Amino acid sequence: MADVSIKDVYKTFGKTEVIHGISCDIKDGEFVVVLGPSGCGKSTLLRMVAGLEVITKGEIAINGAVVNDLEPADRDIAMVFQNYALYPHMSEKNMAYGLKIRRMPKEEIEKRIRNAANILEITEFLDRKPRQLSGGQRQRVAMDRCIVREPKVFLFDEPLSNLDAKLRVQMRLEIRRLQEDLEVTSISVTHDQVEVMTLGDRLIIMDNGYAAQVGSPLEIYERPATRFVAGFIGSPGMNFLPVPLSADGQWVELPGATRLPLQNGGIPSHRGQEIILGIRPEHCDLAGEQAGMMHLNVDHVEILGADTLVYGHFGEDNALLAVRLPAIHHFEKNTILPLVVSTKNMHIFDKESGKRIGD
Repeated sequence: MADVSIKDVYKTFGKTEVIHGISCDIKDGEFVVVLGPSGCGKSTLLRMVAGLEVITKGEIAINGAVVNDLEPADRDIAMVFQNYALYPHMSEKNMAYGLKIRRMPKEEIEKRIRNAANILEITEFLDRKPRQLSGGQRQRVAMDRCIVREPKVFLFDEPLSNLDAKLRVQMRLEIRRLQEDLEVTSISVTHDQVEVMTLGDRLIIMDNGYAAQVGSPLEIYERPATRFVAGFIGSPGMNFLPVPLSADGQWVELPGATRLPLQNGGIPSHRGQEIILGIRPEHCDLAGEQAGMMHLNVDHVEILGADTLVYGHFGEDNALLAVRLPAIHHFEKNTILPLVVSTKNMHIFDKESGKRIGD
């Protein structure tokens, strides 16, 4: 297989720079997911690895060989597109076409197709044309076409976005199982946070063409480097509250005059300043009336079955807060809920730069 090195890569379209010096080393057999909002440059980065976009500056290497000037066909990669990109008039030939133009022997082509079809459990559909297949079956055919190539690197460009919710779950498991079984270095682009947390060994979080943070899903969830990253990972997103830091940097004051102590010696470097306090919805819980750190006025409740999302406001400034509670809860609008916050899971960000402060 292969490792992939992305070193200080830039991309401009005319005078507009859309990728700003991204670097990342992807290990052999690793699954890296690139996440970000629409227009952040994630698909452009993937297309540069594939050779479908010319690199303006920087270097991309596959297995130690720089591929900047190589055509896509010469990079030994295989790509699964969002829209499947299948030939509508072909059935089994959709998988065989790339091998035929490489003049591979017919017996070897048939062997590879059968092996890949068995892996993806689509043997019975090989004689069907794309219009006769469901969305999930088309996606498997597109993946089959990549497998038969036996490439060094798999590239996935939002491969699940056209599927319904149930099928997305199934195909996520299929892609992860396939990648682990074949041990092929893989890069996937998505804006779906669940895909990111379940598929990736490591993540690249992109923000306006920059790599805001690179790390494992759990590392980024627990220690987001910026307010942008913190708000983008998790559903619902993290709550952000502008609050004053005490004169000694040891506690913050929530709306409603409730003080929350900070862990690990506080933040003396920003004492007396206003900072941004980040609290994930799942790190709030119901409390007894006397133990409540804040009292949430319920605006809206979403019962999801396994848990319940509660949206409300609190304090004189009517600060907004989303809370995820385990199990099913029925609350009427304007119910007052006493809540406790897990202080060990709070996040502090600089108000001006948005960067994480402290541990």
